[in-house]
Amino acid sequence: MHTLESLLGLLIQISVPAFAIASMLSMGLRTPLRSFRAQLRDRRTVLALLGANFVVIPAVGTLLIWLLNGLMAPHIAEGFVIVLCAAGAPFVLQL
Repeated sequence: MHTLESLLGLLIQISVPAFAIASMLSMGLRTPLRSFRAQLRDRRTVLALLGANFVVIPAVGTLLIWLLNGLMAPHIAEGFVIVLCAAGAPFVLQL
């Protein structure tokens, strides 16, 4: 039984990072370089997206966790924090 648990633990340690890297590569390699450069030149949109992904979403999520503090288990709140840290990540689309 111990061997099976250690094997599954090793499988998870390898497969989760491999999934994240493969997903990000598949999303990034689909975008032509010309299109990517054109999107980065629009500074207003880039700043709006960065603000939404790394300021607004985590702030709203943190507010929700704070408001629902007594209604949910601590491990669920911890899961929300992990999801908030992944805001805007390309592999979230595949999850």
